Amino acid sequence: MNRRERIDRDFERYHRNGWAPVPWRQHPPELRRAIRAARMRPKLKGCFENSLRLTLEQREVPVTYVEGWCTSSLVGWPFQHAWVRIGDTEHDVTIVDGDVRRLVKWEPPRDYIVTAIIEREWFGPVAEPVFARTFRAALAMLGVDLPTAKEHTQ
Repeated sequence: MNRRERIDRDFERYHRNGWAPVPWRQHPPELRRAIRAARMRPKLKGCFENSLRLTLEQREVPVTYVEGWCTSSLVGWPFQHAWVRIGDTEHDVTIVDGDVRRLVKWEPPRDYIVTAIIEREWFGPVAEPVFARTFRAALAMLGVDLPTAKEHTQ
């Protein structure tokens, strides 16, 4: 099965079942150990949930949750994304194929993460206000300068 067929199959499973697993055997040993310790199965299109669960549901491997703006060889424009940091190395749990360029990132404190999840009752981005402020910075890093609202109306 070639890469395109595998991606199509995974997306078909995602649309049919509401989720599809992401392969994780190719990850480095410390990330595989953290995934096993958290007793989780990473989900396709679930970067926030994958990273949050990995950060909060296991104790054996110290994992830091990171959110930010990225680009990928698969997606040419900036998108909100979440990944984890173990030690000094950043790992992407969700994106398997393609290289990821992290443009803007933020590591929220653990108590901020827990409070955001309890208040919102879902595993989504915990840094919405930070994302709103940093979107222009992410685009600027790619050489795109958006006009401000004031400039746009003139």
